[in-house]
Amino acid sequence: MTLVLAAVVRSISIVAVDKYFNDNTKIIPTAFRIIFCFCDFYSIIEFGKNYSKFKKAEKTLITTERMNIFPISTQKLKEIVEQEENEILKSAYQEMLDGCLACPKNYIWYTLWFMQLKNSENEIVGTLSFKGIDDNGIVEIGYGTNDGYENKGYMTEAVTAIAKWASLQENVKQIEAEAEESNIASIRVLEKSNFVPNGEMGEEGPRFVWKG
Repeated sequence: MTLVLAAVVRSISIVAVDKYFNDNTKIIPTAFRIIFCFCDFYSIIEFGKNYSKFKKAEKTLITTERMNIFPISTQKLKEIVEQEENEILKSAYQEMLDGCLACPKNYIWYTLWFMQLKNSENEIVGTLSFKGIDDNGIVEIGYGTNDGYENKGYMTEAVTAIAKWASLQENVKQIEAEAEESNIASIRVLEKSNFVPNGEMGEEGPRFVWKG
């Protein structure tokens, strides 16, 4: 429906150009009309590709035994940034928002993903993120469990599912993560989700790579 509307609008623009030239007793050269129509058609195709890609991302949903996992919209992320009082978290969320705004067609690699219990739309047990995607196709998973939901296996379930999903996406070549050496629980999540140490150190601690 959107593509049809775009085509109609652009067709009207062609008629308007015709009328302008005819009203001024001029004739549009055939070559000009061909180029104009070709550019018009190409722009519609490109619009369709981008629109379809955006709508696909908007509807992305990963399901596990107990949860629905999905990316939140840029607008929702903006609201979270505005409402967050913890300066460290606010800064982290702002960085995500900046990524979403800079790369709107690939916002799912920058925004937060909610871990929602299937039996309750309002119960979010934790969040995940990818921290973007680099030119080499590497994504890094970040995650956090909300208070009161620790030690119930939610994060292992979520990280396992989202890593498998990411591995099937176009342009993703490798999935990595890192955890502080003192954060035993976080390291345990990665180990249970088939991540193994790659021998490198990141900003937070040892880095891990997903082996599937």
